[in-house]
Amino acid sequence: MAMKLEIIGKELIKPASPMPNHLRTLQLSLSDFCSPPIYVIGIFFYDTEDHIISKEIVSLRLKKSLSEILTRFYPLAGRVEGVSINCNDEGAVFMEARTDSLLSEFLRNPVRESFEQVVPSDISKPLETSPLLNVTVIYFRSGGLAIAVSISHKVFDASSLSWFVNMWATTARGYGDSLNPPEFAETTIFPPADLSMIFRPPKKEDSDSKRVCISWQRFFFDAFKIKELKRRAASETVQNPTRVEVVTTFIWKCATKAMRSNSIPRRPSFMRQAMDIRRKSSATYISENMFGNLVLPLAVVEGPESEMDITEVVAKLRKKKEEVSEKIREILQLDRSSPELHEKVKELRAKLLSDITLDTRSHPITSWCGFPFYEADFGWGRPVWFATGRHIVFEMGFTCITDTKDGQGIEAWVTLPEQDMLVFEHDPELLAVATPNPSVLV
Repeated sequence: MAMKLEIIGKELIKPASPMPNHLRTLQLSLSDFCSPPIYVIGIFFYDTEDHIISKEIVSLRLKKSLSEILTRFYPLAGRVEGVSINCNDEGAVFMEARTDSLLSEFLRNPVRESFEQVVPSDISKPLETSPLLNVTVIYFRSGGLAIAVSISHKVFDASSLSWFVNMWATTARGYGDSLNPPEFAETTIFPPADLSMIFRPPKKEDSDSKRVCISWQRFFFDAFKIKELKRRAASETVQNPTRVEVVTTFIWKCATKAMRSNSIPRRPSFMRQAMDIRRKSSATYISENMFGNLVLPLAVVEGPESEMDITEVVAKLRKKKEEVSEKIREILQLDRSSPELHEKVKELRAKLLSDITLDTRSHPITSWCGFPFYEADFGWGRPVWFATGRHIVFEMGFTCITDTKDGQGIEAWVTLPEQDMLVFEHDPELLAVATPNPSVLV
């Protein structure tokens, strides 16, 4: 049964200090502007039973520290206007709710419908009227709380989300003065946004557009099963595949089987991933806590008759990643002030997107593994669970994978058209490796 929420408060949190005039406008980059009009979502669950702390104290601490951190992360209090952000201090939405459910009950049986209540999913509203940051705090009965953070993908990617929440948590603990000021990448790497490149959903007349993604599921891969997948995927070319490589490849294979079972004729399939530039560069002006959409698309394509052997696909994926990584390193050897930098990044992005043809069936997969979501301590300990929920972005499907708390397992949040999900979630090959929506408590 889904938990029932009672809204007990909603307000706009404004920065503690007004924004100086010279910082009122922040230019969006091509990467920012071409990102889909969705929210990057993280939900942090905390067990506070061992902490003598009232809802009033929690609320005051979170609001005060959010106001303080918004002074540093000033774009999040603004609104998108065309190809820039008007940093007008309008504020971030802060909502509080309570439920009669126990946190232990929710973690024992994390009902999917409960996630729908705590995060915004409407992408139809105009960007100019949408807040860039939404926070929902949920108080469970007898202790325990969840903090759901939703940030517009137009300004932040997953890496930025993880670092923002950790810097907010550090501020809540009283150590905000020790933090280095964030740097907003925006047009540091990518050229300024062009209105002609706005994200557009598939056209209504496209036959595939009728297959709306309305079904999603969470799957758990434990460390033992991942080790088994790595053994199956190992080859002379890739002797030690990573957790992310084998899990994403395996999910793509199973998703493609499900899609092909409901599609005639068979079509090529491609897996699209986002490659984080921060992790691929030694350039001194690139750092992990540089904020913005610092990603490039990477696609691997399989033909309509391919059996998608996991060994071969992992080898193909690794080769593609190495080629793109090398190209990124070459480009970022240029000085950040070089007029060639923007042009070469733009050319590389266009080339990578050209690998995707119109006759293919896509399944984008994004990895949030390795980001410090489980380090976010607001003063009552680290999260007992980090979740992300559904991501209805592309009508053909989408998967987001995250680390488990111990950093050894992986949770996959898979969205597919309903008819494909019915096949996918009953695939014997998948169920031999992954567990659908298990209890978080062990």
